[in-house]
Amino acid sequence: LACGIDPFGDKVSEKQIKSEMKALWSSPDLNENDKLRLLMMFCLYFSTGPKDRAKLAASAGLSETSTAALNKIMKIQPSWLPSERKKKRPKPKSDEDRPYDLSRWKPKITEIVPQFLDSSLSSKEFPRLSDTAGFEGYKSTGYVKERKRDGSKSLKCRKQPSWAEKNGKIEHKVETKLGDRFIM
Repeated sequence: LACGIDPFGDKVSEKQIKSEMKALWSSPDLNENDKLRLLMMFCLYFSTGPKDRAKLAASAGLSETSTAALNKIMKIQPSWLPSERKKKRPKPKSDEDRPYDLSRWKPKITEIVPQFLDSSLSSKEFPRLSDTAGFEGYKSTGYVKERKRDGSKSLKCRKQPSWAEKNGKIEHKVETKLGDRFIM
């Protein structure tokens, strides 16, 4: 009754439940309160009429006070009844599949970086990109030789000590150019 299916997984109809309930009324283990609870659940779920309720109460052998309680409980009309449920309108399907955005604001950098990589940024909007003529780019390996403004060498490019040399030879790393610098 509560699930709407039998032990085999088939849907249970109102007639099947009525016949099983009538078989339960003859059971000596079932008292009047239990019969009343079963009838209340059945009548609320299937929305039975007053004539059907009177027949079921008579077949269960309920007293007049229990029958009156059964009739009063039907005035509650809970919202979970199948006939009382409001059907929700389906949402209109959109023509386009839109990605779900976590935020309405998108940073401008998401458009600038791909244009920078394609070298399609305008020099009017980004004039500092044209000043990269004297810059050799980033070095992927090895030391970058830099000169300070006063003419002295940077400590980054000093020679390795002799104890760090393999077999007395210093292996020079190949410097590769990656491209212009881009600071975010």
